[in-house]
Amino acid sequence: IQNLKTDNVKIKEAEERILFNMGIVAVANSNYTQSTSHLEKIIKGKSYNADIKNRTYYWYGESLLNTGYYSQAEKNFETFLQSPRAKKSAEYVLAHYSLGYTYFRLKNYNDAVTWFRKYIGLNPDNANMVLDANNRIGDSYYQNRQFAEAKRFYNQAIATGAQLPGADYATFQKGFVAGLERNHTEKISILNGLVSSYPQSEWVDDALIEIGKTYVVL
Repeated sequence: IQNLKTDNVKIKEAEERILFNMGIVAVANSNYTQSTSHLEKIIKGKSYNADIKNRTYYWYGESLLNTGYYSQAEKNFETFLQSPRAKKSAEYVLAHYSLGYTYFRLKNYNDAVTWFRKYIGLNPDNANMVLDANNRIGDSYYQNRQFAEAKRFYNQAIATGAQLPGADYATFQKGFVAGLERNHTEKISILNGLVSSYPQSEWVDDALIEIGKTYVVL
């Protein structure tokens, strides 16, 4: 198509659609340099299909988020969500989750909590992602030293599915926070539970170290 050097609207719309699909495939393959290249051409070029142009802002934001350009990612997610077309797009719900991560990476923990909670409200049935969102909410409260709220959301993560990925992390964090609250016996109990319930977890060695440190404190 690019070799044709034509201004035919239907052909240029086809080019836009192909670049969009190639960009999504590149994101799926974690090839963010390639995805950025494809999607930038749509954003900087003339719009031939308003839906594709708006959805491109989401996927371009996703590429930026995964390459550490968090402020730019935020702007693109916001541009996507501000469009009246956004709610009808397949990416609408996921954009809330991605914005949560963007603010989390920017260490703007209050906004991270807001967007992760919006995501959970929109998509409560996706257990894996809801558990992850609850963990990030817990982490955000932890970073803000709001330990009671942090524990509440780690508990919600565990309640989403004790055998789902991330439940072991939530258990470790719950125990660690108990220690920060000087509930040393509770901390030991929770972390011993992690060791017995998740013997293959990457958090087992951390749990054992923290149990040992807590006995020293006691």
